[in-house]
Amino acid sequence: MLAFWDSADGSWAEFVRYLNAVLSRHQESNVEIISIHSAGADITALKQFISDRAIKFRVALDNPATNKMYKGATFEKYTVRTVPSLYIVDRAGKMRYQDVPLRAVEEAVKATLAVK
Repeated sequence: MLAFWDSADGSWAEFVRYLNAVLSRHQESNVEIISIHSAGADITALKQFISDRAIKFRVALDNPATNKMYKGATFEKYTVRTVPSLYIVDRAGKMRYQDVPLRAVEEAVKATLAVK
């Protein structure tokens, strides 16, 4: 899974709790979550944010975008305009779901894991 976010967005706290739970539920399935934080964040503050919230998944800090309507270069590549946004990629690297709402994540993960 790719989770796009910005720590300044208030809905991120619920998203972190939910993603930590998804990761715990699917430990044996080798589900991975890589989160991409918007470009320009203060690295010290971001590290503190990650520590304070016990984030259990990888966090990457995005590079600046060429188009100012995006919050970073990776956001731009995936055309992510709102945060948080969750994308699900299968084991072969094929994008299966884009901008998945939290209520649909569990089903999307199960469906993706079922793909051989």
